[in-house]
Amino acid sequence: MFRQILLVFSDKELRIKLLKIVGLLVLARLLTQIPLPVLGQQDVSSLIEDNAIFGLLDTISGGGYGTLSFVMLGISPYITSSIVFQLLGVIVPKINQIKKEEGEKGQQKINRWTRLLTLPLAALNGWGIMRYVESQGILEQGPGSGYEWFAVILALTAGAVIMMYIGEIISEFKMGNGISLLILAGIVSKIPSGIAKASGGVLDGVKLAFEKFQFGYLFNGEAWANFWYKSDEWTDLRSAIVLLLSFIGTLLLVVFVNDAVRKLLVVYSRRGHAEGSSRTLGSVKADLPIKVNVAGVIPIIFAVSFIMFPTVIATFF
Repeated sequence: MFRQILLVFSDKELRIKLLKIVGLLVLARLLTQIPLPVLGQQDVSSLIEDNAIFGLLDTISGGGYGTLSFVMLGISPYITSSIVFQLLGVIVPKINQIKKEEGEKGQQKINRWTRLLTLPLAALNGWGIMRYVESQGILEQGPGSGYEWFAVILALTAGAVIMMYIGEIISEFKMGNGISLLILAGIVSKIPSGIAKASGGVLDGVKLAFEKFQFGYLFNGEAWANFWYKSDEWTDLRSAIVLLLSFIGTLLLVVFVNDAVRKLLVVYSRRGHAEGSSRTLGSVKADLPIKVNVAGVIPIIFAVSFIMFPTVIATFF
């Protein structure tokens, strides 16, 4: 792995691609600090803390919901549009025919339709979210007239299109999926603030552990029982350790499943001429690797959507 990382920095072409991708991700992060027109810079972080749905959306968008950024929708409308066309490819025979018979040209046509569908989905999504935020009474200044509403929805739609465009440019560098990298950047950007919130009690627990540590405790069952479940003074440190172990275990499991392949044995017959006639001389064996996780993150996106759907409907009503 380290050899591959060093290869990226030693190869000029790969290094330039990597720097361009990092620059685009930084640009996407800077765009989250630009507020919506009419509304200006407003802090609605209380809505994020009280609503699990908006908390999840804020994490994926990289903090855009908390400040009402014009790119707060992120690439969610584009993902929704992609899912719609994937489902239509199964339901509508014409779309499935375009995928199979027209090849790359057909895929480009479907990609163009996906981008076009992103526009109305972004406008509808932005209108619904802003109506809900306004209904909570936490806005210092909300859109009043129809022109102001039009400006807000237009800005949200433009922000979603810009994020979609950045994601597609990243994908063109062939160093990862641009949409996935934008989601990753949004999640990573929330990690420092999360660590800062949780570090207070954990640091106190680490300090207390160093103060009370004795080598005899390593082989003392009562001391371990006291640490893990009997005493309340170790609660924060105990929770941090369990969370860290769960994170590492989940990460290893995800990487293992994502990289896992099933090798199917393929046998090719080898024909040739022997004693003046054509006959089978032997066989050649090869492996055909098939990924275990062919669908990628699509099942996760579907699962989150299905789980959140009843809550979203209940919220608006």
